[in-house]
Amino acid sequence: MLIGALTDRPSRTRADLRRLERAMVEDWPVSDASRAQAIAELDALIADSQTPAKVKVMAIRCLIAAHESNRRQQRSEQPRPEQHVTVEVSLAPADRQARIDALLAAARARTGLPGE
Repeated sequence: MLIGALTDRPSRTRADLRRLERAMVEDWPVSDASRAQAIAELDALIADSQTPAKVKVMAIRCLIAAHESNRRQQRSEQPRPEQHVTVEVSLAPADRQARIDALLAAARARTGLPGE
């Protein structure tokens, strides 16, 4: 059991909950099994009618911290979308054609495609 027994030592439970909340907020490395066990114990604390109100509030705060930690982890694991930029430049027709030719030559050089 990760969280101290309520009936024996409620002060220990509060200290355990503070430590657990800190672990969640600061993203301490926690195995999936330990995390699942902690969530189950938090749910049990909240559901138990004998749990003091202060302890229930602390357990709820831990669950919220765990949820936020999961969201941060999911966001960091998502690949960043590609970004495309379109730039429009007003050039005289002769300058425009020279610029297009230069861009095509640069693209051919990068990709190794033969020129015209």
